[in-house]
Amino acid sequence: YKRQLQRISQLVHGLAWFVDIDNVNRLGRDLAAVPASQTTAFGLWLLGFLALTLLRRRAPQGLRRCAEVTVKVRTDRFSATLAALMHTLVMVAWLPWLLIGLGLLLGQSATASTSSLVYAAGLQSVGQTILFLGFFLHLCRPDGLAVTHLEWHPVLCKQIARQAAWLIPIVTPLSFFAAAGSATVPSGCIRISSSLQIDDANLVSVGLLAFATQMLLLAIAVYRIWRRQGLVMQAFGETGEHAKWLSYHLLWFGPALLVPVALVAAAILGYFYSAVFLASVAGETLWFVVSAVIARDILFRWLYVTQRRLRFEEALRYREEQNRLRQEDAETSDSPVDSVINAIEEAKVNYNQLGQDVRSLVQLGFTLSLIMGLWWIWHDILPAFSVLDRVQLPITTSKIIDGIAQDVPLTLSDMIAGLLLGGLALFAAMKVPAVLELTVLQRLPLSRASRYAVTTMTQGS
Repeated sequence: YKRQLQRISQLVHGLAWFVDIDNVNRLGRDLAAVPASQTTAFGLWLLGFLALTLLRRRAPQGLRRCAEVTVKVRTDRFSATLAALMHTLVMVAWLPWLLIGLGLLLGQSATASTSSLVYAAGLQSVGQTILFLGFFLHLCRPDGLAVTHLEWHPVLCKQIARQAAWLIPIVTPLSFFAAAGSATVPSGCIRISSSLQIDDANLVSVGLLAFATQMLLLAIAVYRIWRRQGLVMQAFGETGEHAKWLSYHLLWFGPALLVPVALVAAAILGYFYSAVFLASVAGETLWFVVSAVIARDILFRWLYVTQRRLRFEEALRYREEQNRLRQEDAETSDSPVDSVINAIEEAKVNYNQLGQDVRSLVQLGFTLSLIMGLWWIWHDILPAFSVLDRVQLPITTSKIIDGIAQDVPLTLSDMIAGLLLGGLALFAAMKVPAVLELTVLQRLPLSRASRYAVTTMTQGS
């Protein structure tokens, strides 16, 4: 009972720390000194905030226009997808730009007090939380980028947007207290000019409770979206394209649900700083995976628009040729056989095969990029990855060290990276004809037969 009262007292005093008059006064003085000490950075931050404020008003209308042009093949274009991405970022980035920028300016101030640096860490964390959840909220709008351009499943988008909507007002303040209570933990997401040492047990207690609550809420959101009996998995089971998600549900759903729960358990058992550090690395991993998936789907969107336009232009040319042949038949009374021969004299390009070739190339590049990115993020943390750097092969390679070329042993990680890049290059070389047809040849004034000859020669070489 006494221990519970002590914990409650710590939480109360920890919350009182944030409204302490001395801390607030120091925060005000440090903020007032930012324009003079960081004039250029402050000016860029202010200009960016004003620009986003003005652009944000017209972004929803621009997003709707971009969705409308995708309906018809005559108006559909890839630039509309890029514009929709920019409108989405503008709608999301307004408040994160304000909070993250203010936190960075305060955190990089050389004269800022320790308490102000704690506030700076909290502001950066709040901005990043709003940026991440807000991005999903606007990405999955009914007229947003995910539904109308990237062809994400509408049920999935609706569930993601619904979970993001209730998470934002709850998780945002929790992320402030969690980051403030763990400001001493090194993180690639939080930028502070100097390392902090927080000895206030009350502040740490508030941060631990906020962190644990935040992770549990994220686990609840993951469960609601991806549970096997949920609407998303039921919709995936009805489509052959997404059926594999249901087949391997246990393999990926269990770890996705257990990771935040395990972090909460570690924090409660006394490994709070370690749990926060791993959570920050997991956050970087999540950002990387989401960015890679969106980049892949945008490339697929470019492939779809290009292939759709080529099919449409091919159909128009074929119809014009047929009309011309009918007119010539009427004038010269040629036989139907001659007309058919003239119609099929030039071979048609198989755009379905071209699309599959480039699609497989993009998918392979995405897979290798995902593997290399995960290795880059986690190789300093997981011992299994660091072992690869310590295994030296009886082969030397030349590396630039301190501006001087030196022969150093080749490590196992270097060899694996080289093999992956070599395999990607070999696979890409096999798909060069398809890439040429979709990117270069179809823009040149060449006949179908000439384009087919070029692609055939490229394949042979």
